[in-house]
Amino acid sequence: MRSIRIKAPLPSGSSVAISACFLLPSDLLIATMRERVMEQGQTVPPAVLEQVGRFRYLGAAGSFIAWGIFLAFFAGVVTLFFAFLLGHEGTYRQYLAVVAHAHLVSATSVVLLVPLRIVGEDAQVLLSVGSFAVFLESGYLLRFLSFIDLFGLWVWTLVGLGVARIGRKESWAAGAVTVLMIPITIAAVLAIFTR
Repeated sequence: MRSIRIKAPLPSGSSVAISACFLLPSDLLIATMRERVMEQGQTVPPAVLEQVGRFRYLGAAGSFIAWGIFLAFFAGVVTLFFAFLLGHEGTYRQYLAVVAHAHLVSATSVVLLVPLRIVGEDAQVLLSVGSFAVFLESGYLLRFLSFIDLFGLWVWTLVGLGVARIGRKESWAAGAVTVLMIPITIAAVLAIFTR
């Protein structure tokens, strides 16, 4: 059986995500940082506010490194489940390529959300299922839905399509439903530990 060879776009995805670090205005970053620290009952030291430019570069470098680690981890999870548990014939490199290509959508979404973050005056705004659940009261369900990123659902659906192709399956729906459990599980856990 002929194997599918795909090269993973690790540098391009991280480069797109990093560009968002430099598109957000400094005063918005300062305001968001101040607001998050004040929510915890603390104050931001003036020396920290003077170093926002340095934090921007450190954040960009951290994003570049974290991007590769993040993709490697999730490719491992997908490989573990599909190759080892379900017996698909795919390799780790193939699953890494699928995860990396699908996450180009996620990287692009960071840039697309910059105008929304500027208008909303919050550098951490996400477009999530919870964004449309304005009728819900504050609580676990709203936190859970707020952690389900719409772009993330799109990404993991693409991963399901790629996994089905690697496994030579007729329908990609089973793969998509299976991999969609990854972001849903993460959202459920995050909603438990955040207030």
